[in-house]
Amino acid sequence: MLSAIRYALDLIAEHHDTTVELWRLDLEDQAVYDMLCAADTVGVFQVESRAQMGTLPRLFTDHPMRCS
Repeated sequence: MLSAIRYALDLIAEHHDTTVELWRLDLEDQAVYDMLCAADTVGVFQVESRAQMGTLPRLFTDHPMRCS
């Protein structure tokens, strides 16, 4: 799995002339939580199955970035 992430980062760098630094990603980005809560996750790594998508809205009930 780590090799897939490395490959994706290399593709981003090659095709978009930018470098993604994972440690700089905003872990409190409300738009990401809204997407997950809406189960709008087709194409999102490891969150594509219907079962996973169905549980997403319940995952964040106690998280500070609750589903809005």
